[in-house]
Order: sequence, then C-alpha cells, then structure tokens
Amino acid sequence: MVDGYVLPVEFEITGGEVNDCSAAPDLIARLTDAKAMVADKGYDSE
Repeated sequence: MVDGYVLPVEFEITGGEVNDCSAAPDLIARLTDAKAMVADKGYDSE
C-alpha cells in the first residue's frame, strides 16, 4: 500500500502461490488511520 505521494506505507511478501484476495484482509487491517482507500478489480475473486 502507498500513501498520497505514492510512497510505500505497508507491504507483505508472500509466496507465488498466494493470491491477492487472501492476503488483502490482513494488509488492510494494518491501516488503522486510513480515511479512504482506492483499489481496482483486476479479476473476479468471488
């Protein structure tokens, strides 16, 4: 995740077999002071 200046504020290194939708909840939970989030949907994860 990056801030408004596109500088990294959080990241997680996972194995190549780990998909984004399984790692995202833990990463999002670390952003306790975020007021907004912008994301895109690159593919359908149900």
